[in-house]
Amino acid sequence: NSSSCIIKMNEDGTAAVQTGATDIGQGSCTVIAMIVAEVLGLGLEDIIINTGVDTDFHPVDPGTYGSRVTLYSGNAAKMAAEDIKKQLAQVAGKLLDVSPEDLVFKDRKVTVKSDPDKAWKIDALVRYIGQKTSVAGPRPAFSYCTSRVGSMRRASADMSSNTVPKCDSLPSDQMITEG
Repeated sequence: NSSSCIIKMNEDGTAAVQTGATDIGQGSCTVIAMIVAEVLGLGLEDIIINTGVDTDFHPVDPGTYGSRVTLYSGNAAKMAAEDIKKQLAQVAGKLLDVSPEDLVFKDRKVTVKSDPDKAWKIDALVRYIGQKTSVAGPRPAFSYCTSRVGSMRRASADMSSNTVPKCDSLPSDQMITEG
């Protein structure tokens, strides 16, 4: 039993989220958008949700039943958003001459904790990354993550170097839990 999520940052600072979770009135699209927006410091209106309408193009999700969407799909979305945040923080940290851990994502900006005047707007940062990537075309911040029962796995790809995705575990203290 697993759910997956793909997030791609757009040059206007919005996040395109692909999920296999289907909203049948329980609000799963809103919950997933809220999770991604909170992690990335964006507004809810900055999140574009694309739900599983075609299994050839959308990530795996076994179905909307048993109140499982927030736990499974929510964790996949959270992991993908955290991976995007990490990618953006690495670049912003270099540009702002600080450690990525010293950055805050809030109000569509990446700011330095100790000096909020030192900041990059997220849309400008994504455009900067897009201009600095491979000849194959701009590939700003991209993440594909899968959550599974009992363990959460994350696959991330550095699109600028065409590397094979790697997987690592999401610590259990960072998972969304039931209740």
